[in-house]
Amino acid sequence: MYYRQKVFLILTFSTFLLLVFLGNKVYAQADCADPQYGGCAGCGAKECDYEEGCCSGFEPKGGGYCWQLACDPEPEPTPNVSPTAAINGQKTTPPPNVILVTPGINYINDGDVLRFNATGSDTDSNLSILNLRYFGDGLPTTTIRSTTCSGECSALNLTNVDFGTNGLSGGVGRNLYFSAEAVDQESATGGSSTIRVYVRPVMSISGVLYDAPNIGVCSASSPAILNSNATVSARDNSGSFYYGGVQANGNYTISGIPYGTIILDMCVSVNPPPVGEYRLSCVNGENAYPWVGCYQLTNSLTMTSNQISNVGLRLIDQDPWFTSLYSDVYGGNGISQTVPAPPFSPSTFSGNLGDWAAGSANANKSYAFTASGGVLNINGIGRSGRIYKMMSGTISETRGGFAMRMPFLADKMWPSEYLNLTLPTHGLVTLINDKSALNTINPSSVRVYRITKSDLFDSAGTTYNLTGPGAAVLYYTDTAPLKINGRIISSAVDERIFIVSTAAPIEISPSIGTGTPTTGTLPHIQAGLITTVTGANNVIKYLTNGSTDISVVVEGPVISKRVDMQRNIGNVNSEMYPSSVHIYNSQYLYRFTRQERSSMDIPNYSGLSVVDIDWKWL
Repeated sequence: MYYRQKVFLILTFSTFLLLVFLGNKVYAQADCADPQYGGCAGCGAKECDYEEGCCSGFEPKGGGYCWQLACDPEPEPTPNVSPTAAINGQKTTPPPNVILVTPGINYINDGDVLRFNATGSDTDSNLSILNLRYFGDGLPTTTIRSTTCSGECSALNLTNVDFGTNGLSGGVGRNLYFSAEAVDQESATGGSSTIRVYVRPVMSISGVLYDAPNIGVCSASSPAILNSNATVSARDNSGSFYYGGVQANGNYTISGIPYGTIILDMCVSVNPPPVGEYRLSCVNGENAYPWVGCYQLTNSLTMTSNQISNVGLRLIDQDPWFTSLYSDVYGGNGISQTVPAPPFSPSTFSGNLGDWAAGSANANKSYAFTASGGVLNINGIGRSGRIYKMMSGTISETRGGFAMRMPFLADKMWPSEYLNLTLPTHGLVTLINDKSALNTINPSSVRVYRITKSDLFDSAGTTYNLTGPGAAVLYYTDTAPLKINGRIISSAVDERIFIVSTAAPIEISPSIGTGTPTTGTLPHIQAGLITTVTGANNVIKYLTNGSTDISVVVEGPVISKRVDMQRNIGNVNSEMYPSSVHIYNSQYLYRFTRQERSSMDIPNYSGLSVVDIDWKWL
């Protein structure tokens, strides 16, 4: 309906309808007397009231016309529209984020953190409250968070609302239902879809930390390791670790492992013992030796139920040791060491001071020699005295016996009692300070060789090929330590060299060797090593790298006033392997003495022969 301040006249034929707009009022004029013109004309037409002459609601006017005051009708009340709500969510912790779907079931683990967003909207702009709620199996409806507004309000939001699920699995698993609800100012409500989440329970691993001294023998009935202050941990297939402290009585529990987790490794962190070291021996009934710290399970643990996994530690305290193959050992001041009895597999050593190998005619019958004041102490067994043998067998055998008849008062062993063996003065000396010159040596010639270069035997290694069978003597006369930094190998089985240091120690690099020696490992050094200087420099040193060393195999003889065996291959390796192996090769003395006998024109041309006569009155 339009409202005008002007007057419009509409004339139709002799009878007409006149609409007059006056102010905000609208008048309709009609001729009720003549129904042919529409009866009661105008807006809101009604039947004519002939008694009054005008239709009901019309006012009579002059000229036989009826006028009606027709204001705009009151608008019909607009019906209230209920608000609407929406929700979305995701699992945020632990990573990765996972979008929660609806409809459907979302599986999470007890302790996971969920994050929700909720919105409410109202087309009538009379929104009042937005609620974020949940309920669960056996749990009442609970409001997580709300927000409100008043007056004209068409939208509300709840953003990044975090919800922790610790304990909500109930220990057995539980459904949770999350939704948003919007309420307007007339108390009408609107709800979102529902996000269904199933919270799986968390699992645990428990057991005892125990002493497992025997490899492969796993029994938690063994004594527990008390007051260890250790921590047992489990690593899953995603790389996550779960930890549990070991109680004073040795029991431990790792809690909070998500349902369905696959455990791949079990680990132990423990303070080092006063001596030796701990290694894992048994985990969950599996042989875990000699793993350090962590063991990869052969049978992984699937955490759909609580698990029991006992963990055994083995204390290892094995010092480095040496052995000789097919030879005897002489130690003027005595020999004292502890060897494994026997070494663990895959070692091929028998674990004796001298090792003839099980298949030889003299199996395990090497002899140990000492001076008159020397002490033999092999695994705590031995006697003060001079010449005894040490071998495996019965108690009476391990007490030893004389290896050879030697005059008691002489008590001399070549060449330990003959110091100051120096470069011969006969003049038949050739200087060699180039490794390639070793291949020009003729062992059948009556001469010796001199080297002054301390690093002649460098890390590149040395392979020598004499001009024929025999043994040559090389004197090192410089005062700097003679360094053997690489292998020294002969290209022929009947060609060998002696290296005699007259003024300096001989030092063998820790880089030479192997991590897994056997009784069949070829020598890394095929050269006799002798030091003859007086004092502290009369020493052959097997140097260490300061960490875990490797074993070296040296072909004898190795002769010095002192042999300083610094190499330490570690407790575990020492239970299997010696740190140094010395192999007797008869070619050295056989070729050397033969050449000396054939050079009668120049007695003792090598400078190593000694004539010693003991006599007494009869």
